[in-house]
Amino acid sequence: MPLWHAEGGHRDGDGSGALASAVGSPQEELSSVPWAEVQSRLLALQRSGGLCVQPRPLTELDVHHRLLRYTNYQVALANKGLLPARAALPWGGGAAFLSRGLALNVDLLLFRGPFSLFRGGWELPDAYKRGDRRAALAARWRRTVLLLAAANLALSPLVLAWQVLHAFYSHAELLRREPGALGMRRWSRLARLQLRHFNELPHELRARLARAYRPAAAFLRAAAPPAPLLALLARQLVFFAGAPLAALLVLTVYDEDVLAVEHVLTAMTALGIAATVARSFIPDEQGQGRSPQLLLQAALAHMHYLPEETGPAGRTSSYRQMARLLQYRAVSLVEELLSPVLTPLFLIFWFRPRALEIIDFFRHFTVDVAGVGDICSFALMDVKRHGHPQWLSEGQTEASLSQRAEDGKTELSLMRFSLVHPQWRPPGHSSKFLGHLRGRVQQDAAAWGASSVRSPPAPGILSDSPSPLPEAFLANLLVQPLRPPQDLSPTAPCPAAATASLLASLSRITQDSSCMSPGGTGGQKLAQLPELASAEMSLHAIYLHQLHQQQQQQQELWGEASASPLSRPWPSPPQTLSPDEEKPCWSSDGSSPASSPRQQWRAQRTQSLFPGGFQEPTDTQKEPGQATSTD
Repeated sequence: MPLWHAEGGHRDGDGSGALASAVGSPQEELSSVPWAEVQSRLLALQRSGGLCVQPRPLTELDVHHRLLRYTNYQVALANKGLLPARAALPWGGGAAFLSRGLALNVDLLLFRGPFSLFRGGWELPDAYKRGDRRAALAARWRRTVLLLAAANLALSPLVLAWQVLHAFYSHAELLRREPGALGMRRWSRLARLQLRHFNELPHELRARLARAYRPAAAFLRAAAPPAPLLALLARQLVFFAGAPLAALLVLTVYDEDVLAVEHVLTAMTALGIAATVARSFIPDEQGQGRSPQLLLQAALAHMHYLPEETGPAGRTSSYRQMARLLQYRAVSLVEELLSPVLTPLFLIFWFRPRALEIIDFFRHFTVDVAGVGDICSFALMDVKRHGHPQWLSEGQTEASLSQRAEDGKTELSLMRFSLVHPQWRPPGHSSKFLGHLRGRVQQDAAAWGASSVRSPPAPGILSDSPSPLPEAFLANLLVQPLRPPQDLSPTAPCPAAATASLLASLSRITQDSSCMSPGGTGGQKLAQLPELASAEMSLHAIYLHQLHQQQQQQQELWGEASASPLSRPWPSPPQTLSPDEEKPCWSSDGSSPASSPRQQWRAQRTQSLFPGGFQEPTDTQKEPGQATSTD
């Protein structure tokens, strides 16, 4: 993976030549060099003094901080509810919006624009790190947003015309080759933001979502709400549209002059489109009868996250959550076509009222790392500072409600980075969490082996499987899940014990290289290491989600669910607002304040808990090379 491609920047001749000479590979072969090898060569060259002089040796995490400086901020903004933009729908519920045009405007406002916070550099100006300037900076940022929205509105006719032409010419050939392409699903921009780990490179995210696509799409087909009347009408429409279309095609083969008849070609096109659209509403027979819960678990093994919306309806509707992440191509096309009109509206009514929250976010969650610059503090994956007690960080984190990363983002990102980069040595608090997690896995695996009638297959059996070794491990969990008794008593094994048993077996295989592909060459065994890390991360994701779900069930059983108020969205300190700003169009979760008294009460309750805004922890002990807060 070339360095400039991983960074998402532009490739130029001088940069690629310098990189090729630095890593010791010819320029024409640089694109085929794996990213892990490029990174190891760069770190070795830096330690020898061949790149630049640093106050301390750079680590794998420092390299990712440089490459993903702005991306980590965007992932954190999405985790705290400031991205994407949301709007309340007239018929109830809410919709998230993050088109390519809106994402470009956000990038100009925050990172790369001439009036942005970072202005394309590596350092946040000192004014944004001071609490006494927050009101003035927020007012200036509101004016910048308003000017940018006005520019978008003035250029919207030209941009809309370009969007229509671009959509027509880019999809005409696609629809000719694949008439049902608009009915296929694809990962949305929202999914690529919410499902992304901290410090995850673009090619790693693409590979992970590609593995999750098939089980996620199968889950949507299996869990779709039943609509027998719609399916019946779709079958009839396919028949009545396909019959005349077939007759016209036969007549065209017999006599090509049939095409010269008026409106025949138009009728054939309309009938073909109608049959294709109607066919998409017919349920897939292969997906019927499969367990949606099992397919969701298979998708979770690669997605690693199942973001939960606020409110009881969002928690119970896994289908709606997945449909937002894996949306139809036609829906994505409509969003892009409407983007020139909706982008200025979202800039005015979503981002402008939240100027103070955004300024506070960058002020409290920006740290300075020696040799790297200003980065998002969430990217440090510090469990003590941003861990969540419900994700196995209880007793190890000192994060307040506003500092916790939601959905286990800190814990899962730390676990993934440590597996992908085994040479990286995490700081003390993060290393302690990883040790606690491995100890919990061994404890649950022992409890499962002592009480279960089934035990995970031995490594030798899995090695003889025709499928690759990691796939065999996942198949044992996802195809034939091990389910212990649903008992919450202290003596019964926890629901995650089966997954822990497989994790323990996989850990033994990674430590014993003789178990990997017996008889294989050393190169084949080395090639299996990334696959083993991917399989181990998949099992860890399922395991942590099972522990999280178990803890939530115990809290509901013991009546402690009310003791954990929601931390998203977090409030800003009270301020004097103008009459226009006192009536925002949408709340932070996308619902209308006038139609959602519960959300108003929740915001007031959270604001009363934090009258002074964020509360940073006081770290009396710092790890060597650890970042210091700029607050």
